[in-house]
Amino acid sequence: MTFVGWEQVCGNRASIANVVRNCARYNNIGILEESYGINTRPLSTFAAKIYKQDECLNFMPKVYNENRYDNSDKAIIAKIHKAITIIQFKLEGQLILEHPEYHLENRLLLDKMNLEEGYVMIEGKKYPLNDTYFPTLNQENIYQLTKEEEEIMERLCESFKHSSKLNEQMKFIYQKGEVYTIFNNNLLFHACIPMEENR
Repeated sequence: MTFVGWEQVCGNRASIANVVRNCARYNNIGILEESYGINTRPLSTFAAKIYKQDECLNFMPKVYNENRYDNSDKAIIAKIHKAITIIQFKLEGQLILEHPEYHLENRLLLDKMNLEEGYVMIEGKKYPLNDTYFPTLNQENIYQLTKEEEEIMERLCESFKHSSKLNEQMKFIYQKGEVYTIFNNNLLFHACIPMEENR
């Protein structure tokens, strides 16, 4: 059963990119494909092409149990991780720029990078970059997705919206999920609820 509308209230392209990035970081791309039917092939093909000559060593997946059966190619997962990370940063940047009321300008970092000299400027201080190969960044419009990145996100969004299992789980969360609950006469808040005014 498809639950129409959840993506309007709890999902956006930046969030979808973040989910895919987390799966790549922890070598769980298979969960997206096998459990949720999310098509990651366009992203995989794009990443393999764009970072063909890049080992993407800083984006190697975290693997906690090398003995567990796993036939994934760590090299291609690293490329996927790097590609979706840049896409996520671009999409988050677009959101921040569109919504100044969020007061998240300090999270805008792509435009603070100097790739030629290999540093990022944060609050007036230079920090060295451990990677400067980002061929999809357009210095004239740093937060704009390339045409291929746009197509990848369109495909991912469609896959997320039409995943029956994901829709079923999101429907359950909206029907049964709570910001707080009472258990054993104790009031329990969700961990993400700020408890102080200055938070």
